[in-house]
Amino acid sequence: MNNRIRFYLSILTITIFFALQPVAYAASPYPFKGDWQAIPADFDYFALESLTDTFVVNTTDDDDDETCDETHCSLREAINAANANPAPDTIEFNILGDPPFTIQPRSALPAIADPVTIDATTQPGFEGSPIIVLDGSDAGAVDGLVITTQDSMIRGFVINRFEGNGILIDGVGATGNSVQGNFIGTDVTGTIDLGNLRGVFIVGGAGNLIGEFVSGLSLANQRTAGWVVSISRTPDGPILNLDNGHRVPFDNVDE
Repeated sequence: MNNRIRFYLSILTITIFFALQPVAYAASPYPFKGDWQAIPADFDYFALESLTDTFVVNTTDDDDDETCDETHCSLREAINAANANPAPDTIEFNILGDPPFTIQPRSALPAIADPVTIDATTQPGFEGSPIIVLDGSDAGAVDGLVITTQDSMIRGFVINRFEGNGILIDGVGATGNSVQGNFIGTDVTGTIDLGNLRGVFIVGGAGNLIGEFVSGLSLANQRTAGWVVSISRTPDGPILNLDNGHRVPFDNVDE
């Protein structure tokens, strides 16, 4: 079930709940009283979609003044802003200059704790190969991008030189996430080894997808977690089915 359907169902559930209990809530001081007529006739449930927002990273620095706006928005600030917004969000990129663009965190980035799509392919100049580099050489003993929520996507990065995992998907609630179109553990050309401790590591959550075009995954080097329990044949090619329901397109795994 996608986020929009889940969102509308929650609104419908709340509406039905109050409509069926007029007595218990008749004395409530809040707008949604037991009396159905207390809800404004022109109330626009669909306007709640405006909670969804897009945050645009416009700098390679790692500064954080607790504001993500047109003047300054680092990746750190964008993740914090998306976490603070209650609806699924998008983080895009518009950094001035010539590619590649290297972001070097000085400490651990905030964990992704609320559904978001972080799409580095939105950076002007992207022509099919990642040009946003997340370099962990100055970050210390930390992971690169950490997902602790559901239904999020990390797309179009080069992620290298982290002492921890390039991407960590962590916890039983970290379900339905995807990692697509990244160079993990390589340079921006995808040919030089600049490895992390592991490329992608999954702990707990089910149904995460690593692919469709992920580079740098190697079973021999422990760059992908989980045991292969079966192989599914699909129109797009074979899929490795790992424990807990995780899936990796076969062509993306080095033998």
